[in-house]
Amino acid sequence: MAKEEENSVGVERQCIWMKAGVINYKLCPHNYGCHLCAFDKALREKGVKKPGGIYKVSWQDKLRKLAGPDRLCRHMLQGLVTYKICPNDYNCGTCEYDQMVQDRLGSTEASEFRQIAGFRIPDMFHHHGRHSWVNVEYSGKCRIGFDDFATQVLGKDRELILPKVGQEVKQDEPFMKVRAAGREFGVAAPLDGTISLVNPLHRLAKDLDPYTDGWLAFIEPGARMLPNLKKLHYGEEAMEFTNKASNDLFEKLSPGRKTAADGGALSPEMLSMLPADKRAEIIKDVVFGG
Repeated sequence: MAKEEENSVGVERQCIWMKAGVINYKLCPHNYGCHLCAFDKALREKGVKKPGGIYKVSWQDKLRKLAGPDRLCRHMLQGLVTYKICPNDYNCGTCEYDQMVQDRLGSTEASEFRQIAGFRIPDMFHHHGRHSWVNVEYSGKCRIGFDDFATQVLGKDRELILPKVGQEVKQDEPFMKVRAAGREFGVAAPLDGTISLVNPLHRLAKDLDPYTDGWLAFIEPGARMLPNLKKLHYGEEAMEFTNKASNDLFEKLSPGRKTAADGGALSPEMLSMLPADKRAEIIKDVVFGG
């Protein structure tokens, strides 16, 4: 990325608390996905430390001082809508529009994690055999994403070609693509339904956590949601599935050496040092099932 472009991105991604004048300097690591941000949560709950006490002021208080045309809706800053001015004096808690967006987003917090061979598995998620996950949100919609295994094996040089909003998808059939190791792979949908939202954070970052800010899309599930979910791995079955996938990966990388069950763990160098064609074959076999 050119230096000029980096500087431009940095200016555009100033934290909303910095833009409001509450703090002196901080860049946003989440493309304004404030609902994902521990820093935002800490400031809202604990305030800002000042000499002699705590400064309890919100970014909303500061932004209310702006002229009407400059009062951009926080969901515009997050990239979820193209253009919207705040109509409710930043009283997000009583805003019908804000509630509508929150209903669409649901909660992004994963349940408790367990690990095997360095790969995290959230307890309450359903896992597809092609290494994607499904989390049924309180709104009834389903959030989907790549699991930690796929994320690590695909590597940070992956390029996602996300589905389009309104696209109909069917379980086990390709619904998006990913490019990695010089090859393009079709990604199977983990359940039937209609794409209702895609994650805007992938436009600027590739180091997103696969279970929180790195989700791929929301699916409005079809009538066969429960039969679809029953076909996915859950709980101990998800652990066994990831264990087997890990052992298959280790065997391909280093035949006869330590497997996941023996205490082996994947390091980024193990894949990055491979020739692109060899790495692509491994991705094809262990992530997308040959």
